[in-house]
Amino acid sequence: GEVGSPMRSDLLRGGGLPPHPVAAASLCQVYKLETASLGPIAVKIQRPGIRAQICTDLFLLRVMAMAGQQVLQLDTDLVALVDEYGSRLVDELDFALEARTAQEFAENAAQLGLDASCTTAQPIMQLTTSRVLVTSWVDGERLESVARRDPQEAKRLQGVAMSAYLTMLLELGTLHADPHVGNLLRASDGRLVILDWGLVAQVGPTLRRQLLMYITHVLAKDYAAVPADLVALGFIVQSQCGVATGEADVARAISEIFRELASGGSARRRVADIMPSLGDIRQRYGSIGQIPPAFVYILRTFSILEGNGLQLGSDYRIVEDCYPYLLSWASRADGPEVRQLLLAVLYGAGGRSGHNVPAPDQVLSLLRGLTSAARLAVSGGDPQQAQGDGAGGAPRHAMRELTRNLRPLLRDTALREVLLDEAARAADVVLREAMEANAALVGAGPAVPGRTVEDRAVLAAFAELAARASEEAAEGTPLPPLPPSPEALLNQISHWLQAWSRADFEALLEVLSEAGPQLPPLAARFVSKVLQRASQRSGNFEDGMGEPSKE
Repeated sequence: GEVGSPMRSDLLRGGGLPPHPVAAASLCQVYKLETASLGPIAVKIQRPGIRAQICTDLFLLRVMAMAGQQVLQLDTDLVALVDEYGSRLVDELDFALEARTAQEFAENAAQLGLDASCTTAQPIMQLTTSRVLVTSWVDGERLESVARRDPQEAKRLQGVAMSAYLTMLLELGTLHADPHVGNLLRASDGRLVILDWGLVAQVGPTLRRQLLMYITHVLAKDYAAVPADLVALGFIVQSQCGVATGEADVARAISEIFRELASGGSARRRVADIMPSLGDIRQRYGSIGQIPPAFVYILRTFSILEGNGLQLGSDYRIVEDCYPYLLSWASRADGPEVRQLLLAVLYGAGGRSGHNVPAPDQVLSLLRGLTSAARLAVSGGDPQQAQGDGAGGAPRHAMRELTRNLRPLLRDTALREVLLDEAARAADVVLREAMEANAALVGAGPAVPGRTVEDRAVLAAFAELAARASEEAAEGTPLPPLPPSPEALLNQISHWLQAWSRADFEALLEVLSEAGPQLPPLAARFVSKVLQRASQRSGNFEDGMGEPSKE
């Protein structure tokens, strides 16, 4: 009685559901059904009586939480945590709600361009009820199988997952809260498939803004700003907020704790490293931390995602996988707040001291994130190994990613303005150095304005960036190896060209045609910014604020 008439007809003709499910869990069983009208579909059926069992368990758990709160004298509200956990768990039993959530994600992913790398099983709404969920069948490969076959492809998919989940957390406000490897598949076209939308967390606009600030400070390695973030997010007990931000030693200890947590590697090692600092804070000030109810599933989700990454390598750092998302977000968003966050990440913690030039380690982190994403997009999914890809699944994906990433740069966004400003500053400093070198060479000519504090900071950043880049290049191979011969290179290019479809070429040509008219205004703006800086430099020099450089 729970299924619609088209599927009921298919069930009757086929003799009913298969004798064995393809997957089973505590709440439901999933069957694969071949239908004449819809093709292969997945039918998820709720276990009878499960709602009553869950409600009974939650009632007992709530009673235990009330008793535990009184006995243990914890600052964390255990009852509120149980209520948050229970409300989401009860929602998970409404399969009609799950279908709507999956449908909304698919629609939002299409609007944001996320559907090029991430998708979900399409719910069939007319056949879905509160206890039976019907979706299209997705043929996919489990991520642990991908990791055994192709570790680089598994790392690419981990990066795709992080970008998708950060998009849900910080933009969509509906977070899929069950990202274990059984719910993440690699589709035959190389996209990540996210299954099972029953367990989700809702994240309001205020919390999303606060989380974005916290993530920005972590990416910028500005750990001194983290204590204030924790207060805003509710992780500090209300009565101890002044201690967390006002007591220098506590703020310093919290900063060091988050520096260790962001360092990557074994969770056991990181926890062991922070225990002395935690113990010292607790001994001197008592318990100052708590777990806000809103974070029950947020913490769970990203802990699972980090665990998935650590399965791919013990040195995995979840922070590194945040950079591609941040730049993707910045290419879509605009406004003073976006510019402020971009500059915070680009300048790092040093920006707080007044030396507002790009920090070499931050630039390298951003470049690593971009080049890693590009390299994995190109090399991910060997078409000879990936079932169902056909020839050229990887280059097709690379073309789509290139087209998707070029288009936002055509818009007048904060990201483009920051890039123009930094390029103009670098050109201004290089021109001054060239003028000084030329004056020294000919031994005559007009006086050259001396180096400013900003010039020295920029040049020092250039030198450190070059040295760090050389060190990293010496430690490993940053780019995929080139083909061994010109003939092999031509064969690879030919293979890629054959793989790209007419639609792929048309999409790229459309972006390039849009870029053409924008290039002269962009060049004019760049030249204007350089001339403005040069004029300001000359004015300062004529007013006696600078001297010919003696360096």
